[in-house]
Amino acid sequence: MKHSLHMWKALINLLIGLILTVFVSYLIYVDVEKQTEKEFLLVCNELKTKIETRLHAHAQLLRSGAAYFNASDTVTRINWSEFVEQSKIDKNLPGIQGVGFSLIIPKSQLEQHTQRIRNEGFPQYTVNPTNDRSEYTSIIYLEPFDYRNQRAFGYDMFSQSVRREAMEQSRDFDIAALTGKVLLVQETDDDLQAGTLMYVPVYKKNEQLGNIQQRRDAIIGWVYSPYRMNDLMDGMLGSWGSDNNKIINLIVYDGDSINDNAMIFDSYKENNKKGNRFSTNIVSLDFHGRKWTLYFTQSNEQINYFSKVAIVSFAGVVISFLISFLLFALQNTKKAKLMAEELTVNLSAKNKELQKSKEKAEESENKFRTVFKQHNSVQLLIDPANGNIVDVNQAACDFYGYSYQELTSIKIEDINQYSKKLIKSEMQAAINNERNYFEFKHKLSNGTVRNVEVYSNPIQIDDKKHLISIIHDITARKIAEKELIKAKEHAEESDRLKSAFLSNMSHEIRTPMNGILGFSSLLKQPGLKGEEQQKYIQIIEKA
Repeated sequence: MKHSLHMWKALINLLIGLILTVFVSYLIYVDVEKQTEKEFLLVCNELKTKIETRLHAHAQLLRSGAAYFNASDTVTRINWSEFVEQSKIDKNLPGIQGVGFSLIIPKSQLEQHTQRIRNEGFPQYTVNPTNDRSEYTSIIYLEPFDYRNQRAFGYDMFSQSVRREAMEQSRDFDIAALTGKVLLVQETDDDLQAGTLMYVPVYKKNEQLGNIQQRRDAIIGWVYSPYRMNDLMDGMLGSWGSDNNKIINLIVYDGDSINDNAMIFDSYKENNKKGNRFSTNIVSLDFHGRKWTLYFTQSNEQINYFSKVAIVSFAGVVISFLISFLLFALQNTKKAKLMAEELTVNLSAKNKELQKSKEKAEESENKFRTVFKQHNSVQLLIDPANGNIVDVNQAACDFYGYSYQELTSIKIEDINQYSKKLIKSEMQAAINNERNYFEFKHKLSNGTVRNVEVYSNPIQIDDKKHLISIIHDITARKIAEKELIKAKEHAEESDRLKSAFLSNMSHEIRTPMNGILGFSSLLKQPGLKGEEQQKYIQIIEKA
């Protein structure tokens, strides 16, 4: 009877130990899962922001190229080469295949254009494809002019439907436009990659551009860049893009469809074939109407997601069985008591290890704060529900001229010069991922107002959506744009005054010349008397 009672006590202890093990394992499982998901979403948003920021930087480079054409009477091949070299795109914007100019050529001028380019030292030059059409375009400048880019020399991009769609969109709306997925003419059998291109229009000088028809009439060509997607994304993402041991994989699709035909970039192709997924996140990126779908994944084979849960469960089960077995075998002995106390101590140690695991999880939860604080760009963490600035990094304090306590005690509307209604509307658009790029005027602590561009992306913190806003000062760029407009207006006024001056001079000279010509003709008449000749000569001398 006593033996049976000891057995029942051991079984009850075993059951209690197993229940506690399951409960603690579940808590650890939930905690690890929540933290891993937060870190995953943080990295996804950071990578999206990197790609979005770099696309706008590419657009700004092409805008500078278009402005170079507008500010110059003539841009030669040497001028263009020097412009691209001075831009230092290999250092500032790595991953670009080149920067070029495509010229529009009316059919009537095709032969003359071809001969001109051949006379520049390219005897084999021709516009291709060569089939007959009413209008042609040709890539006449493309730097660096290396082996791959020479394959595109003379290519008529307007003859291909995907490229043409982006070129027309750029022309009609005066924007930087991306194409869909294409195969670049620069591609060879070596390292074949998907491609895309970005276009910015170049219009005739001093033309009205107020509507689509005026822009179509004024267009003379496009400044553009071709991109090989693997090279472009490696340039955008840096060391992350070449790290084959990363736990997060990125696939980029052109448009909304997630299929192999739309795929333009895959960060780790071999990993995609394994099929074991831990987590996925799909993010849309919109660049002036061209949408990319960013598909992020984590693989079970790459992260030790269940390691903490497995350790806790295994340890709990083993300890529960050991305690139950020893209680049953040594229930009434001093040795059993001592061993039970030792096991209790061990169990306490295990509990401390569990506590340390939870503390480590909390430290991991603070990883976001650390990355946020140490970022070199000006960053604000905003609660869109009330506009409160929840957190800032040191770069933000330096830029706005406030201390951390001052900056986190005000609302975004206190530094943004736009209306509260507009600010709330723009934050809602960013939260919904409808639009993530904005331009505002921000007021610094000393009263100075600066033009800024803002990239805002949503992030989930403590079960609540916040906005991470990255701020760039574009005041110098805005001033340069205004100066360019003033220079254009000054040139137009100079042309008008010159025309008026020439017109007045023409009139003043024409009047006496008419007298000279008229009386010179009278002197030629036969039988003219000497006094009359003298009179006419005096009139001519006076004129």
